[in-house]
Amino acid sequence: MTYASGTPVPLGPTPLSERVTIEQAIGGLMANGSTAGAAGLELAYQQAEAAFIAGGINHVILCTDGDFNVGASSTSELVALIRSKQQTGINLTVLGFGTGNLNDSMMSALSHAGNGIYSVITDLDQATRYVSERLLATIHLIARM
Repeated sequence: MTYASGTPVPLGPTPLSERVTIEQAIGGLMANGSTAGAAGLELAYQQAEAAFIAGGINHVILCTDGDFNVGASSTSELVALIRSKQQTGINLTVLGFGTGNLNDSMMSALSHAGNGIYSVITDLDQATRYVSERLLATIHLIARM
C-alpha cells in the first residue's frame, strides 16, 4: 500500500507464490505528493491484521525517507501509534531510503517501538545486500514445498 497523496492499496496481502504479481505492483509504485505516514501505517497494520497467520511471520515493512507532513507526524505521535499496535503480534521494520534528508531519529524510534529493525538504503547495491544479508536472515523457514 502507499501513503503519498492518499492511501490506496495497489495490492493486498498476496502469497509469495504470486511473485510476478508482487513485482508488477512494486514496479508500479512512485513517490509523489504529500506524505500521510500515520494513515499509511494504520492501513498497513489493517492489511497485515487481515492476513495474520497465527504462529507465522507477521510484519509491516515501511519504506520511507521519514518526511511525514500530513496528519500525525511528530515522533511521539507516531511512536504512540506503533505502540498501540504491539498487541497485534505484527512487527514493524523501517527502511530509510535516500541520503541527506532522512529523519533517522524518528525512523529508528518507530522500528524500536514496533520490535523491528531500522536500516538505511542509499543505492541499489545496498538494497540488494540488505535483503540478502539482513532481511532474509531474520526470517525463519517454517516449511518448504
